[in-house]
Amino acid sequence: MENDPLMLRCLSPGVLRASRLLMLAIALLASASALANEPCNSDEECSSESFCRDHVCRDKQKSVPPFYQRKGPEQSSGFPFVFMQWKNTLSGEHGAVVGPVLYAADRHRSSFGIFPLFGRFHDERKHSTTHLFLPPLVGFHSDPQKTAGHVGPVWAFRGSEGSGGGIFPIFGYRHDAVNHEMRAMLGPLFFKHQPNGFDAGLFPLVFFGRHTDSGYAALLPLFFHRSDAGGTTDLIGPFYLRRGKHDFGVGLPPFYFSKGENANTQVVFPLLFRHREGDHEAMLLGPFYYERQGEERVRSLPPLFYARTSPTHDLVFAPGAVWRKNSTRDTLIIGPYAQDRKGAEHTRMFFPFLAVHHAPHYDVYMATPLVWRVYDKDDVDTVIFPFYWRARSPERSIDGVFPLVLHAHTKVADTTIAGPLWWRKRVDGGRQLGIFPLFAYGKSIKDGKTSKYFGMPGLFWAKNEKTGTRNFVFGPFFDFGKPTGYTAGLFPISYAWRRGTVSHVLLPFVYHLSDSATGEKLTVVGPAYYGNNQGDKKAGLFPLYFGRYRADGTSATTVLPLFYYGKRKQGGLFLSLLGGYAKNNGGTRAYFGPFYGRKDRYVRSGALWPIAYFMRDHYTGARVDMFLPFLFDGRNHDGKELQMYTPLAWRYHTIESSAILGLPLFLDVNRYHQSRLTTLLPFFLRSSSAEHKTLTWIFPAILAWSKEHIADHTRDWGWFPLVWRFGGDKPTTIVAPFFWDFKRGEQRTTIFAPIGATWKRPDGQSTLILNVYYRKGHGPREGSYSVHVIPLCNWGRPRPQDLEWDVLLGLFGYHHTGQKRFVRLFWGLDIPLKQTQAQVTDWFGSTPPSARTTF
Repeated sequence: MENDPLMLRCLSPGVLRASRLLMLAIALLASASALANEPCNSDEECSSESFCRDHVCRDKQKSVPPFYQRKGPEQSSGFPFVFMQWKNTLSGEHGAVVGPVLYAADRHRSSFGIFPLFGRFHDERKHSTTHLFLPPLVGFHSDPQKTAGHVGPVWAFRGSEGSGGGIFPIFGYRHDAVNHEMRAMLGPLFFKHQPNGFDAGLFPLVFFGRHTDSGYAALLPLFFHRSDAGGTTDLIGPFYLRRGKHDFGVGLPPFYFSKGENANTQVVFPLLFRHREGDHEAMLLGPFYYERQGEERVRSLPPLFYARTSPTHDLVFAPGAVWRKNSTRDTLIIGPYAQDRKGAEHTRMFFPFLAVHHAPHYDVYMATPLVWRVYDKDDVDTVIFPFYWRARSPERSIDGVFPLVLHAHTKVADTTIAGPLWWRKRVDGGRQLGIFPLFAYGKSIKDGKTSKYFGMPGLFWAKNEKTGTRNFVFGPFFDFGKPTGYTAGLFPISYAWRRGTVSHVLLPFVYHLSDSATGEKLTVVGPAYYGNNQGDKKAGLFPLYFGRYRADGTSATTVLPLFYYGKRKQGGLFLSLLGGYAKNNGGTRAYFGPFYGRKDRYVRSGALWPIAYFMRDHYTGARVDMFLPFLFDGRNHDGKELQMYTPLAWRYHTIESSAILGLPLFLDVNRYHQSRLTTLLPFFLRSSSAEHKTLTWIFPAILAWSKEHIADHTRDWGWFPLVWRFGGDKPTTIVAPFFWDFKRGEQRTTIFAPIGATWKRPDGQSTLILNVYYRKGHGPREGSYSVHVIPLCNWGRPRPQDLEWDVLLGLFGYHHTGQKRFVRLFWGLDIPLKQTQAQVTDWFGSTPPSARTTF
């Protein structure tokens, strides 16, 4: 059966959504008891699952184990691993999972399944439906273009583009109504029929076929024959023969000869190979090779020579010699002698003793690899390698005796190097002098400003009048200065630096900072520190004492591990291990051991952690009463309420809905004026939907369920997993796995597994019982019928006045179609008989061949 990706597209939304809801349910159950009531000032101080309101973190959604519920555009609720349902009001997706039963749908698609027994997938836009029974054993698919199905290895399909069927891998048949092709296979026998001919054979030995003006036959590996409009080709064992209108060829190893209109070939293996075609000729005679392509010639006798000649280029190779010539260049190499000519450039070389190169305005002379003289316009360079180097030009003069002396003269400066001594004199007054590595001195002048430096081992001094910087290093002492400050020190004992108005001093165990602009000061001596900044003072003794005292009278004092005290403009804060308090102009909070109390303008609260807690918000009306583990009562000003009476009874209430949970069996979820779910496990489950106008009952104890569609007064019911009944405009009845009945308008399909099936369509009715198939035509095909006893025989009337019958799927048979009659042999060989005389009332003669159909 043809692959239909619609199955995967229908299945994936429900399965993926169910998996996502299952993970969400587990996460909600894990965090259900952690109600966020932490104090806050903004949403950022709360977790991602809560928000800040009235300086307290409030939950965005709440869960009551083991039931969870989520509201908003994506609504969901359920018991993990038992029951889940979801709905997206924006996209229209909705569905549910009850044990092994899965249902998912959106505006155009729906999926229903009972894992692993049954699956149904429907796409309203494409009008396609797929059913799977004990997948992958049985499957059926239908859409406007085709109908397909399979039962084990037996498969079949039929549609607007053709039909087919078979028993995999024994037998297969396919009819292509678009291309008017027919294909059949019975074991190694195969047959293919097309409008222009046929192909048949016994794989992999015998192949034969005929198409318009060509044909072929093969009995591998002994015989092959092919004929077409150009001629015939035969291969009998090692003998080859080609006969054509304009060519001829014959071969029997090791000989082969062919002759055509513009080409001929001779082969005597392995001595001679020769081929000529048009103005191209190639020949191999022993080791000698010759090729001609127009006016280009190639001659080769390895390893003695290779030559390629043409009107535009020549190339010759021989042992010890190479010659190449083209329209722009001529190159010759014979042993150590080489010459190359390219336009006005000419080079000659007798390697490795002599080389001469001439070019316009550039000449090179080389005598042995050690002596060079180069002329480049006005530049003349002479080298006696490696001792003497000389360069002359209008801009420079260089002389050198390696490695003793180097002297260079330019328009900028004169430079002399003699061993470790160097001297440089610039025309602008600059000087450089040194003896490496004893000392170095330099002076430069730029824009009238002088820069000097002097250095020797252990001493360095530099001064730059343009940048205003100075640098001095003498042993471990250093001093670097610039207009914005300085850095000095005696490594590694002391350091001092200044940047602008801020100065720093660093000594062992001592650090001091001062800012002359702001008056800020800080002194650190070992673990103690003291500082002030515009009247604010701070002091400390790490890690026991920390104090900060501001000019406005506020302060913060910490004495570890005893207490912390903070003085504010209005109130104060005191913290210790035994107790503490916080006081401001709005109220007071205090704690002593497990006791906690709060009193301010709006809120009164108290606690004995972790047993009891109460809170009253007189501004919003919110309240919380908790006495664990027996009582919890939380109410908010927006109508949200959560109560717990003993650990078994829970109630959650908002202005839109309410939920009551009695662990472990009872649950009631009421979304006012929308839906309601009530269950008492394992006795019943009741669900109603005002939006879809449905009422559903499920009785898990007996695996029965019922769903009433109030709008059209129809009912769906079932007894899991055997009996299913769906009403409405597409009635369906299933008694798994034996009886299946589907009705869609004028179409109806009934299956009696595994015995047979019957299906009715506007153009006929079909019945299948085991290997017997019967079809009777209706409407435009009234009076036609066909009977197939697979794979033995078939007979019938494609139209009332026609007749056909076949044995073994076409091994031999008889066909009477209109005036034509023929006998069929070997699945594709049709032998025509004498045509019958046309009758006046016979309308077949006026029917064009393209409109004639057979079943």
